[in-house]
Amino acid sequence: SSEMARHGALVTRDGNIISCRGRLCGNDFALRADISSQFISGILLASPLLGGVTVRLDGTVESLDYIRMTLDVMRRFGIESSLSENIITVCSGGYRSPETVSVSGDWSGCAFWICAGAASRDGITCTGVDHGSAQGDRCIVDIVRSMGADICASANSVTVKRGKLAAVDVEAADIPDIVPPIAALAAAADGETHIRGAGRL
Repeated sequence: SSEMARHGALVTRDGNIISCRGRLCGNDFALRADISSQFISGILLASPLLGGVTVRLDGTVESLDYIRMTLDVMRRFGIESSLSENIITVCSGGYRSPETVSVSGDWSGCAFWICAGAASRDGITCTGVDHGSAQGDRCIVDIVRSMGADICASANSVTVKRGKLAAVDVEAADIPDIVPPIAALAAAADGETHIRGAGRL
């Protein structure tokens, strides 16, 4: 809210009520890189309508794939941008509908079922997924495979069955949404799983 206030918006809170007044303006934003990517995505989505902006991400960037996904969707709607280290530049412009957009299945939600399948003798099949998706959480397949689950993947589905599960080390800074199902599966695996970079959780 302080960065929004610096750019013309007044954000106030009264108990559980948050009010926002004013109009964003300006072309340079600085946001902490280790907070929720949703704050960054919000500024990015508004930025073409501000005449284009530069967003500086301070510190170590986490949830980078979610930021890339936001820029990718904006590109589909006619907004050009660039991401170089901790600097995001978004061009000015108006959003234009591509008329038809195909949205792949949500790997974050699918992760719960994949982990459940890895603990199940009969297994679980998830359909409608894109293994080439920009979603970082698609790595759940590799994680449960490395834990010893039996995985069979096709073009738009993945079937997971129980194998001899063993502990793994997981770097979670870019995949916070799938830490809960990984932790649950780790409880069913032999050994001690270490999940690192999960401070925001």
